[in-house]
Amino acid sequence: RRSLDGSNEWALIGVPVTGETSADIDDDLRTSGSKSAIGVWDPANEWYAYFFTDSDTSLTAGKGYLISPSASGNVDFTGTMSYATVTAPIVAESGTYGKWNLVGNPFPSYLNMTNDAADATNNFLTVNTAALHDDYQAVYAWDGSEYDVYNQTTDNINHIAPGEGFFVYSVDGGATV
Repeated sequence: RRSLDGSNEWALIGVPVTGETSADIDDDLRTSGSKSAIGVWDPANEWYAYFFTDSDTSLTAGKGYLISPSASGNVDFTGTMSYATVTAPIVAESGTYGKWNLVGNPFPSYLNMTNDAADATNNFLTVNTAALHDDYQAVYAWDGSEYDVYNQTTDNINHIAPGEGFFVYSVDGGATV
């Protein structure tokens, strides 16, 4: 369950279960014509691609999504909890924003993000160092008004919340996180 305030808020999410679809969570999202306020970041075209209101698209664990609720409340994720390692491909497209990829925490638990978390070697940034561009070894999280940057020197937040989506910047040629 992810609580959202509904005041035209846009949130980045990850899907912490398998078996979830866009139709399961789009009932309480804003709409514009035939599009629902759930979408993915498309690095090749450098924009968000939104789902149609009548789509039943499978949501992928490890991939990040953008959503906006129609009112304050909760977005519930229902499905099977993953016990396996989850990987997500990230791409390196051309253009100003082509290497930015929206990914998400694929588990219903917090993930160690930095080396200040519970494990200095088993955390998202350390494990994915080779996949992230040298100049952007960080997690970029949207706080509702701006992006917050979390890297290995960040001391205030050292974990990625369940259901949290965030951006990473790919190495040349793409990779897997």
